[in-house]
Amino acid sequence: IQPLEAFNVAGVLRVPLFLKLPGDKILITYDDARAVTKEKQVSEATMMATFHDATLSACFVESSIDQNGNRVPRYIPMRRFKVGDTINVFIADPDADVTDGKDKVKFTSGSSDSKPVTLEAVETDDHAGIFLGKVFPVAAEPQRPSDVKLGKNEDLILAYMDQENTDPGIPWNRNYL
Repeated sequence: IQPLEAFNVAGVLRVPLFLKLPGDKILITYDDARAVTKEKQVSEATMMATFHDATLSACFVESSIDQNGNRVPRYIPMRRFKVGDTINVFIADPDADVTDGKDKVKFTSGSSDSKPVTLEAVETDDHAGIFLGKVFPVAAEPQRPSDVKLGKNEDLILAYMDQENTDPGIPWNRNYL
């Protein structure tokens, strides 16, 4: 791992940064000057640096009720759709889970004849790395930001820019037709 130097906003504090590649082992050591016992003075943890390639998919969601009265979703991969159907866009990108809460990512939706619209997908749960967005194909002029006008026999094109993946530093556009 190569150390780099970075500065805080005021330009006073120097903080070391490290370039990491998939497969690098990261060792974190903390020396507690006020430890209760000598055995607890130094704590260490290790982890592996890794990245994942994002996937993009669309599906219908059907729900049923289980024996406890809980709603259980069933995801059905989408092959065809009609104008007026709700299209659930799933983006699986563990690298985009960057906060303790539910993160958001942007994706685009459009057709070969329409200008793509940028939409947001929200993480399904804290640290899930799976994001859900919705697109509504319409025949008339769009009324909502998530409406996409489609002509007869036009394909809906979904796209997501995978910033962090297994090719570090090279963003990949993930497409779904």
